[in-house]
Amino acid sequence: MKILIVQDEFMIGQFIYESIQHADFDVELVQTGQIACSLCLIDHYDALILLNTLPANDWCKKIREKGVGIPIIQYYFLLDLSNWLEYFDFKVCDCLALPFESEHLFHKLYGMHYPL
Repeated sequence: MKILIVQDEFMIGQFIYESIQHADFDVELVQTGQIACSLCLIDHYDALILLNTLPANDWCKKIREKGVGIPIIQYYFLLDLSNWLEYFDFKVCDCLALPFESEHLFHKLYGMHYPL
């Protein structure tokens, strides 16, 4: 499974990258939504994981307008229901609060591609 992580804070991105890679996923890490959008339009990814502090709505919308149906998992630091719900308008598939257990993320990733 090929995963693209979008995280502008290197230490957090590196931690998530290493956790996912350790579980035998093929992982790429980028620091901007613009780069992620470009990559999603030229390559196939099984999931996109992004942090809520990034200005994601414009490029999530662009990805969807181009017909890319990649599942998107949004993770966030604080539970703010209004912000959380806003991302579903941009076709985010799921949200995950930090801190989280790596196993929780892995189950979400597998569940998106192998539903019961």
